[in-house]
Amino acid sequence: MVQQFPEVVIDPYVLSYIHLLGGTIYTVDPIVHILVRKTNRKRLVELFCRACNRKNVPEQH
Repeated sequence: MVQQFPEVVIDPYVLSYIHLLGGTIYTVDPIVHILVRKTNRKRLVELFCRACNRKNVPEQH
């Protein structure tokens, strides 16, 4: 997009901040979307609790 307007000069620090913000949103958004959905929330909690070896989650038989 910036290449279409060669007369526009953007500070490299601003451009790196925009890329960092975009990458963070691109990475975090799917994770947040999955955690918000109630159907997958129980599965994720069981998965993470089993990975932490917590005893408060009953094991599945």
